[in-house]
Order: sequence, then structure tokens, then C-alpha cells
Amino acid sequence: MKKTLFAVLALTLAIGTAFAKGGEEKVKKTSGFKIAESTCFLTPTWQKLTLQWAEKQFAKHKTDGTVAGEYRVVDAAGDTNQQINDIRNLVKQGYDAIILIANDAEALNDVIEEAEEQGVRIINIDSLVTSKDVTSKIGTDGLDFGATVAQWVVNQIGGKGNVIVCNGPQGVSVSEDRRKGALNVLAKYPGIKIVAETYSDYNEGPAIDAIRPVLDANPNIDGIITLGGSQGSAALKTLQAMGRKLVPIGSENYGAYLKNWQKLRKQGFSSMCVGQPNWLGALGVEQAVRALKGQKIKKEVILPISSTVIDDAMIEKLDLSGLADDGYLFTITDEQINELLK
Repeated sequence: MKKTLFAVLALTLAIGTAFAKGGEEKVKKTSGFKIAESTCFLTPTWQKLTLQWAEKQFAKHKTDGTVAGEYRVVDAAGDTNQQINDIRNLVKQGYDAIILIANDAEALNDVIEEAEEQGVRIINIDSLVTSKDVTSKIGTDGLDFGATVAQWVVNQIGGKGNVIVCNGPQGVSVSEDRRKGALNVLAKYPGIKIVAETYSDYNEGPAIDAIRPVLDANPNIDGIITLGGSQGSAALKTLQAMGRKLVPIGSENYGAYLKNWQKLRKQGFSSMCVGQPNWLGALGVEQAVRALKGQKIKKEVILPISSTVIDDAMIEKLDLSGLADDGYLFTITDEQINELLK
């Protein structure tokens, strides 16, 4: 496996790259590839939308016979041991590539090595592993995600005050990275007090259930740091339902939240959002196809969070009329996919 890393600029995104083994080994077939996905959770809306992007990209390649069968998805439902078994079963069933959204950053490393040694290409997207054996990794920097959201909230409240940190599921690598990034920032400010942390699924219902008792117990909150999915929307709706002051909230670009934020701008509500693009699913499938066809591919495609920021000035100008409440804002074209992966 080649290890030389180099930097390229594409679509104003800084992307770390290296050639993966997709282009180094003789490919036994050039069409009819079987591709599956092993995901840590399928219940969050974000995951379902990401799956749709993957399925659309798969369908494009099915028309010319490059891929065969259906895009199969197995859901580990947050169970790392189940995901290990899922990957082994997919290998036994003859899949040529597996798109992996990992439940744990390290526990899957051995099974990834097993799969790659048997010629199965592992394309790791979104929730990334530490293994060097994967064919390619595609995602954002979770530490940067958490740090960006936390720093904005800190700046808004003048570097001091009481904050709540709303995290995703415990143990999931992308969630843990975001939390670590946020806490690294908060540790620099002795005037900041974390009054509570919540952990929940990224869907709105569980997030509301998690933050409501925290707000009940803490009447004096200056800012809320939410680290993914609909948690920002859950926090904002709960503040509204309780008749509480609308404090600065850092969030992700969830449709319902963006719409509510836009309406509340006239009342002075301030926010900032970053995003984890759903089209990571499309990039994952495309990268798998290229690796299976023996093309040289990038070992890493890491999209900087700074390229996804939406602030108060931007939200006032956005047309959100076509955005579903449970959707996410960003989209991508075939040309942009090619530019990112070339």
C-alpha cells in the first residue's frame, strides 16, 4: 500500500490524499461488482438520507453493468460485535466492496484487515476507524466539527457562562471525536462551566427527551453546544416550549432547525451551523467502484468543516422552501464528485 501523502485543492476543499491499493493490484473482473454497506445505526434521519445518496450512485453504475444485484445494507444497531459479524458475513457472501460507517474507531480494525486480505475493498465513510488497512476513508474531521461549534458559542457568550453540551451516541467514533473537539476548546476558558452533557440518538425525539430535564434543572443557561443531527432543533424547540430565553446555539444544518432559526432572526436569535454532508454515501460508492476497477484512488478524502459553515448573515439569504424538515442542506453534482475523488 502506498503511504505517500500529498495535498490537493478541489472545490475550495483541502483534501489529504494518498494512492490506495485499489490501483495497485490486478483486478479479476471489470464489471458485475457486488457492493454492500455495514452501518452502525440506520435509525437517524441523517443515516437514511446518506443511504439514499449511496443507492442513487449505485443505481447509476448498475445501468452499465458495473455493479450487480442490489445495494445491500446491514444495520448493527449500535452493537460493535454485531458489526464485526456483519462484515464477516458480507465477505463470506461474496461482496467485492463494503461501505463502512463504523460503530467503533478501533474495535473493527482486525475484521477490516481480514476482509482486505481476502480482496474485499473497505471504504470507510462518516464515522472513521483508526485502521490503515482500509482501501479509503471519506469524511470530515470530527475534532474540527466539535471545536468549530464550541468556539462559536464561547465567542457569543464572551468566554464565560453556563453551557450544555449535547452529544450523539456514546462510543460511536464520530460522536466521540466531536465531543473531544468541543471539550478541548472549552478547557481553554476557566470562566466556562459545563453544567451538563447529554447523550442521545441524533433524531429529534430522543434529543428532546435528553435536554428537557437538563433545562428543568438549570434555569441559568448562557449557551448550548449541540454536536450533530437534530439536537440543535431539539434544544431550540424545548427552549421555546418552556418559554425560556433563546440563548446562542451551535448546531448542524438540520432542515427544521434552519427554518426555525431563519424565522427567529428578526427576534435577535443567533446561531451557527456546520454540516456532515449526506453525499458522503455517494462518494463512498463511487470510490468503491473506482477501486474495484483498478483505478488509482485517494487513501483519504477529508472535507474541512469550515467549508460547511452557515452563519446569521447566510441564513437570512437562504431559500429553504424546498428543504424538508428532516433533511440536510448540502447537495453535490457528478462533476463535483469527480473533482473530489480525482
